Amino acid sequence: MAQSAPDNVTADPLKQGTGSATDKKDDTGTQQDSGKQDASSSSDDGERDLAYWKQRSRENETKAKGNAAAAKELAEIKDKDKTEQQRTAEALASAEAARKTAETQLLRSQIGAAKGLPPEMVGRLTGDTQEEIEADADELIEQIGKVGGGAPVTDLKQGDRGAPKPVDDVDNWIRKAAGRN
Repeated sequence: MAQSAPDNVTADPLKQGTGSATDKKDDTGTQQDSGKQDASSSSDDGERDLAYWKQRSRENETKAKGNAAAAKELAEIKDKDKTEQQRTAEALASAEAARKTAETQLLRSQIGAAKGLPPEMVGRLTGDTQEEIEADADELIEQIGKVGGGAPVTDLKQGDRGAPKPVDDVDNWIRKAAGRN
């Protein structure tokens, strides 16, 4: 289903179009300048180029789908050749890896909570053993302190300051506030 490229399309798209738009080949294969530009000819050439490359793209897509199907068949054939013991061993290895990952994540969460890290920071902890994770947590806490992170300082002047003292006479209160008493 291979198709040859149109006359004006080279095998290397980067080298395509190196001649000028007014150059044409004569019967001997040499290029001669015709002196005028044929707009409809270049438009037709562009449409032919576009159609050619679309066709090539469709061919490549078809080949890729065929290759994917062949790869799936190969995997099935290889799987058939495996013994039941090999399939069980692979399933066991996969389950073991998932268990180890879950166990490590749980350990990181526990250590992060014990060290007082916010839950968003626990994912930044690295290491596989408890000692490695604890050391990383300590280092992270130290780095947060250097940056000025940590808990925000509470402004104790905000909020309810208690009920105002009862005023026996509004006039006396205004005189006290104005400093006339």
